[in-house]
Amino acid sequence: MPNKVDTNKTKTDQTSPKGLRHVSSFSRAHLLIVVIVFAAVGGYILWQTFAAGTPVATLEAEQMILPAGASVINDANASGGKAVDLSTNGTATGSVNFASAVSSLTVMARAKACQGSPQMVVKLDGASLVSTAVSSSSWAAFTATANYAAGTHSLSVNFPNDYTKTKGKKACSRDLYVDVANFYGNVTPPPPVPTVSLSASPTSVSAGQSSTLTWNSINATSCTASGAWSGDPGVSGSKSTGALNQTSTYTLTCTGSGGSASQSATVTVSAPQVPPAPTIYFNPPSQGYGVGSTITVEVRENSGSAPVNAVQANFSYPADKLTFVSADGSASGFTTQAQSTGGNGTVSLARGVVGNLTGDQLIAKVTFTVSAAGTANLSFTTGTSLVSASTNLNIIGSLSADGIAVYTLQ
Repeated sequence: MPNKVDTNKTKTDQTSPKGLRHVSSFSRAHLLIVVIVFAAVGGYILWQTFAAGTPVATLEAEQMILPAGASVINDANASGGKAVDLSTNGTATGSVNFASAVSSLTVMARAKACQGSPQMVVKLDGASLVSTAVSSSSWAAFTATANYAAGTHSLSVNFPNDYTKTKGKKACSRDLYVDVANFYGNVTPPPPVPTVSLSASPTSVSAGQSSTLTWNSINATSCTASGAWSGDPGVSGSKSTGALNQTSTYTLTCTGSGGSASQSATVTVSAPQVPPAPTIYFNPPSQGYGVGSTITVEVRENSGSAPVNAVQANFSYPADKLTFVSADGSASGFTTQAQSTGGNGTVSLARGVVGNLTGDQLIAKVTFTVSAAGTANLSFTTGTSLVSASTNLNIIGSLSADGIAVYTLQ
C-alpha cells in the first residue's frame, strides 16, 4: 500500500508541471488572439478615419423629409441623440450643400430584422450609390465613392422591403433605422499667402539726392506700387527714386492666388547742408551705398551775396571702388558748359553764365557705380575756383574740409 501511494504521488508530481505548461500555453494563445482582434479593430478604425477624407458636409436623417409611417426616435448612440425609423416602405429625402468637391459618403444605419434584413438604397442626385442589406442591429457605416462638385445636391434613402408578421408567437416587424449621412472630400490645401519685401538704399538722403528701391515677392503673380510711386513694377526688381525733395514712402502690394501682402519703405529727405560762403562742396557729404548700386553726387557752389559768373570744379575719386558714369549739368544755373570729363579717378567740370549768379547753385550731377566695398573719399583738387563777376578773381582763398565727401561702400 505505501508503494501505491508513493507511485501516485510520483505520478502527480510528474504530471503537474505538464498541466501548468498546458495552462500557460493556453493563456498565451488567447492573449495572441486578443492582440490580433484589437489590432484589426484599430486598423479598421484608422482606415475609416483616413480613407474617409476631409469632412465636407453632414445631413442628419431627422432633418430630411420623411415618408408616411416614418418617425424620429431618440437614440443615445445616434448622432445628435436622434435617428429615423423607417417602419414601412418609403423614401426619406433631403438637400445638402457641399462647400467643396465630394469624393465619398458614409450613411450610418442599423436594422430590426424580421424574417430577413431590411434593404437600404441611397441615391445622390438620382444616382444609386448604396444598395445593400442592413443586417446589424447596431449602428454600422455604409460607404460609397461619390464624385460630386461643390453646390447643392439631393439625397434620398429608400426602404423598399418592409415586412410584418402578425400571427404566431414570433410576430415581428422589419424596420430600417437611419442616423446620419456624412460627405467627405480630398480638400486641396489653400494656396500660400504671398510675401513681399521692399527696401530703400540709402534710407536717408539730402534734398536733390536719390535712393534705390529693391523688392521681391514670393507666391505672387502681380504687384502694384502706391504712395510715392505707382504702376506695376513686376514681382521683383530695383529702381531709382529719382531726385527727392521731400520725405517719401513707397508701398508695394503683391497679389497671388493665396491673397495679398504689402510692404512699405520710407526715404527720409533732409535739407542740404550748405557750408558757409564762399565754397564749392559735395552733396551729400557722406552716405552709405551697396556694391553694384548707383551714386549720384551733386557738385555745388555757394557764393553767398557775392555775384559769380564762372566755376571750375576738379576733384578726385578712388577708381578702384567707383566707376565714372556721367556728368549732367542740364539743371545747373551755369548754362554754358566749357568742360565735362571724368574717368581714371578724376572729374573736371567748367561752366559759366551770361550775367551772374548768387547764393547756392548746382554745378553738375556726377553719377558713379559702386564696384567694390570700402571707403570712397571725394576731394577737390588744384584748379578748383569760383570766379567773381565783378573782379574776375577766384573768391575761394583755399579749399577747406567742406570740399571733401566720404562714402561708405558695402
